[in-house]
Parts: sequence; C-alpha cells; structure tokens
Amino acid sequence: MASTREDKIIDMIAKINVLYSHGIESNAKQSDEHPQTTDEETCDRKLTSDMLRKARVHADPEPGWSPEELDTLLKAINDVQTGQKEKLPIFSRAHAVKLLVIPEGKRVKLQLRAIKKDWSLDQLENEIARRYGRRSDRGHRPGIAGNDGRISVQFTRMAGNWRRGAHGAEGESPPPIRQAR
Repeated sequence: MASTREDKIIDMIAKINVLYSHGIESNAKQSDEHPQTTDEETCDRKLTSDMLRKARVHADPEPGWSPEELDTLLKAINDVQTGQKEKLPIFSRAHAVKLLVIPEGKRVKLQLRAIKKDWSLDQLENEIARRYGRRSDRGHRPGIAGNDGRISVQFTRMAGNWRRGAHGAEGESPPPIRQAR
C-alpha cells in the first residue's frame, strides 16, 4: 500500500492509465457484430461489466479522452497534487469517470479546477450538478401528464414508487394508501 502522498498519486495515475488501456484494448476487440461486453472479457480484465463499459467510453476520443488529453490530465494530477497537503483528496479514477458526462470543450477547465482545489468526489458531483443539472439514476425523466385526469394516475404511481423505495430499504412493507373521500 502506498504510504506517502506522492506514492498514492503515482498509484492513482497508474490506475487511470490501466483503465484507459483496458478501454483501448476492449474498443479494438469490439466489432459491429458483437458490441456487448462478454463475461470472459470482464473476468480476464478483473473488471465489472459496468467498469469495462466506462473504460471504453474513457478511451474513446469522442466522449472520453484522446491520448493527448489523458497526458494533460495525468501531468496536472502529478504536478499539482504532489505538492498539496497529505490529507487532501487525490483526483481518482472515479473522478475521471464522473467527468465523462461533461462536454469535451468544458471538461479540461473543470478537471483542472477539481485538481487544484482538491475536490472530493462529492464536491465534483455537486459542481457537475450545479452546472449541468442532476442526472437521474433511474432511467428517463417522467413525462408531464395533461389535465385530463392522467395527472392523478401519474402522481399515484410516483407516490407508490417513493413509498416502496422508502420502505424497501428498511425491509418492511409500506402501509396501504388511503383512498380520498
């Protein structure tokens, strides 16, 4: 395990490089006929299918980083964070993955700010949400119902989803919904 901040930074840079390498190799192996991740490929790379998907995006120059952009990112991490206080957060592989949602032209500025200001992953997520809005982890945004009675159905469905989610974590079934009189 890395002991000094410099060691931790070198280790994190290596992890980001490995993620990028996995993405490059996986993208090269992919064909139009077989675009999905195979269980064999995830086992060989010791990655989850989700992390391998993120590695592919990370290594794709369109939504991810070109080799030059990756070099700029890794150089900034090494140059800036090596001289910072020991207890401050280090820009990690998770930070890099979160930045994939940022448009290419705006990403460099935000990643440099995150590196220089020692942002934790939560701070980075909050800044992305502030600038670009929150993304739901649960599919698409619900549509807005019209005034023809569908709004009541939509509200009931959304309330039911909330109730199941709120009580599901505690392991108990939610109380029944009372009917309006």
